[in-house]
Amino acid sequence: MRKLTITRNKSFAGCAAALKVYIADPTGGEITINNTPARRLGTIKNGETVTFEIENTPQRVFVIAGQM
Repeated sequence: MRKLTITRNKSFAGCAAALKVYIADPTGGEITINNTPARRLGTIKNGETVTFEIENTPQRVFVIAGQM
């Protein structure tokens, strides 16, 4: 396992909503992003740093503001 650390810089424009972090999951997932099934890793708020454990294989990570 390896660690993926994401830092979201604090800004006034994005202070209202948390961003959702997803990772590609070929076995299925909660959501389909760009024809890729993905599962949710977590959320990241304004000015926050989060760390997720991911597998050692190459991974595709998506960060989105909403499900549209």
